[in-house]
Amino acid sequence: MCGLKEDREGKVTLESVDVDTFSNILTCIYCGEISLTEENLLSVWEAAHMLQINFILRKSEEFFRSILRPDNFFEFFFRVRLISEGSHQFALDFMADNFDYLRQKESFNSLEIDELNYLISSERLEVAHEDDLIESLLKWAENDPGKSNSAGTLCHPTDQLEERLLVENIQAKSEQTNATGNMNELNELGLQQPDHSDTAGSTRALQLASLLERTRYFLTSKCFLVERLSCDPLVRSDARCVALVETITRYISQSYLHTEWCPYAAMHREKNKEVNVLLHLVVLTPGRPFYSIKIVLFVYRLNTNQWLKVEIPSNFCSKLEKTFQMHYQDDKIYFFGTEGNLVMYWPEVDYWEDFGQDKTLESPLCIRGDWIYSCCKRQDGKAVVKRVKFRSLHLFPGTGLYWQQVGLLDLDEQTALRITSIDNTLVIFCRSQDGISIVSFDSIHGTSNTIPTKLSLQQNDHFITLRKDSAVFVLEQNGYFWRLSRCSRSGDFELVHESILWQQENSLRVCGALFARDELFVCFLKNEGQPDIPVSGSLAGVFKKVNFLEIPSDHISEIAIVNVTHAVIPDAVLHREEKKNVAKETAAHKSEIFVDQGYTVSLDPGYQRRRRRY
Repeated sequence: MCGLKEDREGKVTLESVDVDTFSNILTCIYCGEISLTEENLLSVWEAAHMLQINFILRKSEEFFRSILRPDNFFEFFFRVRLISEGSHQFALDFMADNFDYLRQKESFNSLEIDELNYLISSERLEVAHEDDLIESLLKWAENDPGKSNSAGTLCHPTDQLEERLLVENIQAKSEQTNATGNMNELNELGLQQPDHSDTAGSTRALQLASLLERTRYFLTSKCFLVERLSCDPLVRSDARCVALVETITRYISQSYLHTEWCPYAAMHREKNKEVNVLLHLVVLTPGRPFYSIKIVLFVYRLNTNQWLKVEIPSNFCSKLEKTFQMHYQDDKIYFFGTEGNLVMYWPEVDYWEDFGQDKTLESPLCIRGDWIYSCCKRQDGKAVVKRVKFRSLHLFPGTGLYWQQVGLLDLDEQTALRITSIDNTLVIFCRSQDGISIVSFDSIHGTSNTIPTKLSLQQNDHFITLRKDSAVFVLEQNGYFWRLSRCSRSGDFELVHESILWQQENSLRVCGALFARDELFVCFLKNEGQPDIPVSGSLAGVFKKVNFLEIPSDHISEIAIVNVTHAVIPDAVLHREEKKNVAKETAAHKSEIFVDQGYTVSLDPGYQRRRRRY
């Protein structure tokens, strides 16, 4: 109608639409019916998109979602993303659900950077191990259509000698960090939130660093880190990738970090075979007329926010009664008792073991890497600081062998309550007649110093300590939150008040606290008549949210709880315990009591009738 070629010729030619497709669309326009199959879906959908026929677009999208399967996924994906944004989103979610299968297809290497970023960030991503995801990203970067060689345009030729030296360098750094625990270097190498700059216009070699920083890279295995990731030419040619490899190496080597601080990069996804949990060991003492003590191990699943109770064998309950500290290492959970008792629980195989008694393991303890530090007070007022290799507890249980004396502290009338660490320095919280005092002890040079303290509840021993970065945080029962770190100017330690997390007339019965995925989890017991605890906002540089978790108490009069700790256990363990709990509840329901003419009849789980005089 405006004098173009079609106006002069009197016809419009649709070059991209074949006769059968247009016939199908024309029939739909006049008759309201359309025939869609896997073979003609894309041609009809694209024609309807060009002609803007909304009814056919909706029907095509519905049919596409009904026929999408892993075996035909890539036949549709690359054309659908040009037609419908909603269907493209659906296809990406479908790919996340079937990632383990689709990542092995050659077409995977044709994905765009934005699509990979979406998949990596998805909680529903189904991948057996984070190693498999990173391997797929490395292959994607190597198959860059904009270069002619598989090594990458930015890579430099290397020989086997250079690769071997790199592996030895990483292993040496791992051992050195495990011994010294230098947290300052750890922060400098990227444990803070990485900078996800836009690299859409760069080659795949430059985009690789941005992709790797979005993965759960702390879940990488040691074998894959040394033999594959650190030796890849694309990784070695990029400074950000090299820094990330060193960061992963240091985090993996410092196992004590895993139990108190769990960053986002160490969190398993919803569909992983392993799951991040918080553990609480609870000693329940019911009120009168019952005096029996009950030991319960509560597990809190971070992904689903559910509590689960783990059954403890009856012969181990007495051993765990006086537990004061839990520790998770090498897939096992260790329980340290006040009298030097040590009990180990291996969740994967449901195995418990008693390592006996070692008086040098009495409270308080500090675990850093492969070392356990102890502070034992002598009769002359001096306190001996000792350490022992964690493995020695397995090889020589209960013997007290291989303890090394690190130094002496003059505590006078003070009693050590807590021991934690900042870098190479042990931080000891002590109780004295004047209140709570803090003593720092350099484990390398053997020097000590007293840190001025302003803790609000000077006479209260019930406070929580948490480690994060190069600082120790103190949480009191009244909600006061403190940071203990080195002063940037003087280099001395100082205790600074950060915030008040809650304000109430009565102190909150805090059982434990832990940093996970940049959030603070506070576990507490709620007293009768106590108002709800308001969730406070974020605290810049520390956490972005506070989660208050109420421990199930079952109206117990007296209760003693061990501080919360973080662990990674197989998801199958939780399903196993759920089945145990269901079976136990079912057995309890089968035991019914009937009263009939002065007699009580009890039906036990074995369905055996017993009568007794009422």
